[in-house]
Amino acid sequence: MSTSLRRTAAGFAAVALLLFAGALPAKALSNTTAANAAATWLVAQRASDGSVDFGYQQFADNTTEALIGIAAATDPTLQSGIDAMLAYVKTAAPTYGSQVMGAAKLAVLASAYGHDVSSYFGVNAVSVINAAVTSNGTFGKGAFGDAWILIGLQRAGGTPTSAMCDGLAGQQDASGAFGYIAGGFNADIDITGLAATALSICPTTAAKSALAKAITWLDGQQQSDGSWPNPYSPVNTTALAAMSKIAVGSPSTTALNWLVSQQAADGGLSYGGSSDPYATAQALPVLGGKSYLTVVWTPATPIPTVTATATTTTTATATATATATTVVPGPTSTVSVASAARTVQAVTTATATVTVTATPTPSAVPTDASPAPTVTVTATQTVTATPTAVAVSASASGTNDLPWYIAGGTMLGLAGVGGLVLWRRGA
Repeated sequence: MSTSLRRTAAGFAAVALLLFAGALPAKALSNTTAANAAATWLVAQRASDGSVDFGYQQFADNTTEALIGIAAATDPTLQSGIDAMLAYVKTAAPTYGSQVMGAAKLAVLASAYGHDVSSYFGVNAVSVINAAVTSNGTFGKGAFGDAWILIGLQRAGGTPTSAMCDGLAGQQDASGAFGYIAGGFNADIDITGLAATALSICPTTAAKSALAKAITWLDGQQQSDGSWPNPYSPVNTTALAAMSKIAVGSPSTTALNWLVSQQAADGGLSYGGSSDPYATAQALPVLGGKSYLTVVWTPATPIPTVTATATTTTTATATATATATTVVPGPTSTVSVASAARTVQAVTTATATVTVTATPTPSAVPTDASPAPTVTVTATQTVTATPTAVAVSASASGTNDLPWYIAGGTMLGLAGVGGLVLWRRGA
């Protein structure tokens, strides 16, 4: 099949995908282990003040983009490092967020970490963005900057207007690519990828057409190993292009696998052969299966490990038996009943002590966050011994005030065998 026919077929496929993507559930495609390792490395690159440097010393911008990428990870031990980086951004936000690009990225950051996007660190991103739009719907930042701004407006809870959507679409070349002007138009994969991600939220006819053409052009540039070419920063370029595929509900398995293959042993992704903060930050959303439109910090809950030990406790149960001694009364008699014999039976019951130890998920890579607590639960059952009978002791005595005569009588044995014949003198 010729190149032109392949591109035509890909174009029809892209249009069909965009028409039906809204009715189909998005595919889950991510590598959590790789994302956590990359985020752990990136958090460790922060300076003592919490800032991150991508090499061009725009610390507020670099730290903000690093945090947006880190939000795609799930390792809860990253939280303390994230907090330190957020604290730095807070100090820089009033100046950084007063510019439209800064406001847009702060809106994505605030949304990713669950903060109030309407006034994040004192910046109302929607107001800053709306104040910066020109009469033709653009922001004068080129397609790359305008795409970031539309993404930020969406994450801030605003709605890109038709003029904004069509203003971005109007910067597309006839080939379907977006790019920059330098001695003429220069198609650029990074710019096309980010522009396509932004266009995916636009409802206008012009924006939908531009999105379909952009995806078709990107598909034609992807290499057989899953990457998109760039002689300087292929990780960054592949990440931005792959995010557009995620945004339209067609994530690239080969792109994800290629990015994972570029991960160094320390967790970072490379630029020119060594781990690089910027490349790692831009690759992270794809490793987590997200784009800039959907990345959200959702730390995993540690999975508890349960162990049990058993101990025994011995208690006593008492029972009693009684024997009686009977004395036949005479004129003055005493009856003594019950000398008790008590027996004790030992009963053994079991007491279980269960220890629950919370440990992080297998994919978590510990850093400087505190580990989850250890919880010990002890269950004990105690049985109180209760006698089934008690010893009985009783006595009876009586004295007769008249004399007794025993006539012709003889005690004839024990009670129940004979009897006594008694005469009492009448008054």
